[in-house]
Amino acid sequence: MTHNLQFFLALLTISVTWSLAIFLKETTVQAQVNFFHVLVWQALIWFFWVLLYLIHRKISRLLNKQKSSKKWLLLWAILAVSIHYIWFFTVCQLISPYLGFPHTKYGVYPYFFIFWTLLDIALMAALIMKPKDDEVKSPTTEPQWLSLKRGKQNYVLKPDEINWLSAENYYTKLYTTKGEFLERKPMKYFQKLLPPDMFVRIHRSTMVNIDQICSLEKDRSGGKTIKLADGNVRKISRTQLKRVQKAIAERCIDTID
Repeated sequence: MTHNLQFFLALLTISVTWSLAIFLKETTVQAQVNFFHVLVWQALIWFFWVLLYLIHRKISRLLNKQKSSKKWLLLWAILAVSIHYIWFFTVCQLISPYLGFPHTKYGVYPYFFIFWTLLDIALMAALIMKPKDDEVKSPTTEPQWLSLKRGKQNYVLKPDEINWLSAENYYTKLYTTKGEFLERKPMKYFQKLLPPDMFVRIHRSTMVNIDQICSLEKDRSGGKTIKLADGNVRKISRTQLKRVQKAIAERCIDTID
């Protein structure tokens, strides 16, 4: 589950839980208040955080490159909570179902402010401390070695020793500098394991070492194929064509129209 979805589900949970808690606690006026009215009121209050969340994403991206980003993020957090205070009071004065009831002010009971402020701080802390969605993990300095087995013999191969891979039912066949290997693992397993800057998926059933591509050509049906250094010609699916062309362009590989 993505952090975005988690955050929106948290807002939904807060709205429903807090509405139910308020409605059940205020037993003296429960008969005069409609629960749906309470739910709408709380949803309007808490889903204002969707706007604050979108603003936070833009601000955090801008501040990410600055050395004093933590200080500015803290100032933004204080500002965001203050903005929500203004929104809170505005909504409460307009549509709070508890407007005019005894012991209330602006349509809220005093304990609202305590829990509301704590939740505001918790939400902002969650945003500031979360890992950035667009942050790209740096690749490991050492490439992942593969342990493969053929018969009773075990082999350890570096990624650049693998020429291409082919999916065969529940197996994956690897064509390498040390021969062919048949592994009882799906293609997705190797796609996650092998360096993405070295291998490209060209078809649902085929992944190739970019350095093994000799040329990109047209087949008789008008589709695209690639010719590999070992002489094999493999078809490129339409969904993967742009990705393959980009990889080829970066490697300055010849193409034939």
